[in-house]
Amino acid sequence: MASEKMKLGVAAAIFLAGGGVLVNGYLNSRPPEIHNHVEHEVSQEVLDTLDTTRFVELLEDGQSESVDLIQSAIVKQARQIPRVYKLGDQSVDDLAQAFVERVSGMYWPDFERDFQASRDRGDPTPEDLAREAFDKNESFHESFDWKPRVDFDGVDVSLIQIGPDEELNIERERFDAGFGVVVGKRSMNEFPLPENPVGNGFVCVEIVMPMYLYEVKSESLEPAVAGYHFAWDATLGKWVPYESVLFNAPGMIFGVPII
Repeated sequence: MASEKMKLGVAAAIFLAGGGVLVNGYLNSRPPEIHNHVEHEVSQEVLDTLDTTRFVELLEDGQSESVDLIQSAIVKQARQIPRVYKLGDQSVDDLAQAFVERVSGMYWPDFERDFQASRDRGDPTPEDLAREAFDKNESFHESFDWKPRVDFDGVDVSLIQIGPDEELNIERERFDAGFGVVVGKRSMNEFPLPENPVGNGFVCVEIVMPMYLYEVKSESLEPAVAGYHFAWDATLGKWVPYESVLFNAPGMIFGVPII
């Protein structure tokens, strides 16, 4: 199918992206890249992936169990990726922890915990700006009935590689399968990473999970697949999030999770 490509400016930043209003993320972010299908046909793969019967509601008192399910799924898959496994068990465990930190910030926000977790991964955002973004996010969630739902079985870990046309293979595969693709980029000078971590030889991984997020046109929570791209920083000895991604059914409009 043909694709439409556009850049969204800060005006689009009011779209909610699960973890918060995108205007918060734009404190340190570039406009997201949107790749959507002109036709709104929905492929069978998209239908299967976003099957609402696969989702379960996340409960406040089930946080520990939910985290365990996500971490175990990531560790199991990461160990099957040679370039990741070669980095050692600590790297595999940290990859799972890096994703859990992002999800916890979405669904069980705690400023002190979340701020310190980001700081430990090289995020130099001043505390006052981070607090402002956190408070706006909390205020937005309180403005409507926020009942997060996810598909634990849909957690997917993939090595990121560049194709001969310099496109990310994994995003091309998602697009060819019928998904709309949104990639959110954060200013690279905010992290100890080069402009293009994959092209500069870093080991980079995508982790995504089907989850309900705010869909702009319907103004309701709808299923999509969202997650992050992480690069292994050998100096820090940690995985650093450098992009957020979202794959949606054609015709829908979502933001991306804030980085």
